[in-house]
Amino acid sequence: MGLPYFIDIEASSLGPASYPIEIGWSDAQARVHSLLIRPDAYWLDVGEWSPESEYLHGLSLDLLLSEGVSPMEAWSRLIEVCGRDATLYSDAVDFDRMWLAELAASADDELGAMRLSPASELIHASEPSPYLDALLYRARTQLGLRQHRAAEDVRALLCAYLANQRYLGLGELTHPMPDVRKLERLQQLVTDGIKSGVGTRTMAELLMQARDLGEDDDVERQD
Repeated sequence: MGLPYFIDIEASSLGPASYPIEIGWSDAQARVHSLLIRPDAYWLDVGEWSPESEYLHGLSLDLLLSEGVSPMEAWSRLIEVCGRDATLYSDAVDFDRMWLAELAASADDELGAMRLSPASELIHASEPSPYLDALLYRARTQLGLRQHRAAEDVRALLCAYLANQRYLGLGELTHPMPDVRKLERLQQLVTDGIKSGVGTRTMAELLMQARDLGEDDDVERQD
């Protein structure tokens, strides 16, 4: 059994007439895929483009028109990797579901059995937002990941998930927040895998290494 699928979508704005402009997702081996999306004629005609959103993600309309793939290709690539009945985990489910449905519609398709669920379900169900936000902040800070770009947001989610799995030992959570030194130790282990992308050492393999760490491998506590 592989790792969960994570997804992130950047969009032209946050309004009701927004449309997807970049999609990123991870597969069961923790490989990260991302595509710029070329707006279709309908989106260009009636969609909303926000300068404020462009400032955050840094993607211009000219760049999308020259280097983006069609909505059909982006949707087909996602289906090819994840399948039509996949559950995809996001840290902004309502927005990502709306934009993914818009992408599917542009490809003359629909979401069907594909589900989007909160990433917090995998990480900390009792206090999802503060806990997940803390893990994402540490991942972005320590690994130099830029927010509001699809691939890097997916990598941050992967790192947060793996760090949490290491802390839990695949068991029950016994404290409201992870030990910072253990988290930093794990994130050091997965840094190479995240930054190198596809390679011989997959994120899944790094997770197994992290699970094999004993207490002696952790940073010594200072009483």
